[in-house]
Parts: sequence; structure tokens; C-alpha cells
Amino acid sequence: FGLLLLFLLVPPHRVYLITAFILYRLFDFLKPYPAKRLEGLPRSWGIMADDIVAALYSYVVIAVLGCFARYFL
Repeated sequence: FGLLLLFLLVPPHRVYLITAFILYRLFDFLKPYPAKRLEGLPRSWGIMADDIVAALYSYVVIAVLGCFARYFL
């Protein structure tokens, strides 16, 4: 669910989608705060919350990189 959410948020361009996928997998593997904590929620809520946090962190990084890219390209 998290990856789908992320793909809906980023622009539909190949570079954005590849970067989004790589960042999502990285954040999903590292589980930064609060993703690790949310993983402990009951039933499948923890898995969904963990994926959503990874998607949101990935989106923030892509948005910041996009802002910097506008100034340097």
C-alpha cells in the first residue's frame, strides 16, 4: 500500500518513479522513527503504518531533492 501511495504522490516521470522506489525500499528496510514503533501495532495495522511512514519519508526526500534540482539545473 505504501508504494502505491508514493507512486500517486510523485510526478509520473521515469526518474521520479525509480528514485521513489529506491528510497521507499531503503526506508522500509531501515525503519526510521516512528516506523519501527508503528510496526508493533496489532494485526496488520502495523505493517500498513510502517509502509505509509516509509512512503511519506520517501516523498519528503524527493520533494526536497526536487527543490534543490530546480536551482542547480
